[in-house]
Amino acid sequence: MTTSRETIKNLITKMKQEFEQVASSNLEENRRVFDAAGLKPTLPDGIEIQSTNINQHITADWLIPKSNSTAEKNIIVLFFHGGGFSVGSAMSHRPICARIAKHSGCKVLSVNYRLAPENKYPAALEDAVESYLWLKNNFPEHKIFIAGDSAGGGLAMATLLSLKQQALPMPAGAIGISAWLDLECSSASYQTNKDIDLLATEIGLRFVGRGYANKKINNNPLVSPFYSKDLLGLCPLLIQIGSAETLLDENVVFAERAKKDGVNVELQVWPNMVHVWHSLYGAIPEAEQAIVSIGQWVNKITA
Repeated sequence: MTTSRETIKNLITKMKQEFEQVASSNLEENRRVFDAAGLKPTLPDGIEIQSTNINQHITADWLIPKSNSTAEKNIIVLFFHGGGFSVGSAMSHRPICARIAKHSGCKVLSVNYRLAPENKYPAALEDAVESYLWLKNNFPEHKIFIAGDSAGGGLAMATLLSLKQQALPMPAGAIGISAWLDLECSSASYQTNKDIDLLATEIGLRFVGRGYANKKINNNPLVSPFYSKDLLGLCPLLIQIGSAETLLDENVVFAERAKKDGVNVELQVWPNMVHVWHSLYGAIPEAEQAIVSIGQWVNKITA
């Protein structure tokens, strides 16, 4: 049974109100609140967390499912968190990464890339590519997947484009979860879905987008993968997007372009779902179902 738009809207309205009660004009305080929210949900059993350093300024968390056959095969999901490039961390995204580890049976490496506005483009992209290359020194690329939600989903796709540009080996696959692919916010769905998708508003995204990149380069595919004219040679893609998301159109168009360029793409449009509905686990069944679907896709590609 599909959760109704009204139920989703009520849940999102409540979440938005709760965040606004603790939101501050101080960016560091908002980051603290955002990170603390990641510690509230109970993580699934059997997930071990280990911290690691990729280099002097990039830290990351491993989320490792215990006693799992896929984990023993060393399949890795390299995860980039969302948060508009300005908030978020491995801590804030511990719950979603733990569930990806659980349902895929893979080890997840969740990266703390440099945040804007202190570190503008290309800092996050440099950290993303460096994290992938660091992994590739220890694991063959056909055992690595790249994933991310929201801004992290866009960063995952930009990482693929950067690897392509540098003629570097592609990973086994990439997963975009409600990926923010267009910092120009140019698609019609920003208007058609604005009354239900209250967390990913055009005004809010444009604001954090300016903190990450100069408006003059927002149509650079390494900033906004939506504007790429050549997706030939990308690895297999899983694109998950909700039909009620403001980001719907840019994800559908990106998937269609990739298919046209010969990329193996699975586009999943989930009815009535809003931005990163995966975080609503325990409240709606589609949250867990979407993460289960990610695990199934990863295992299908590795098979």
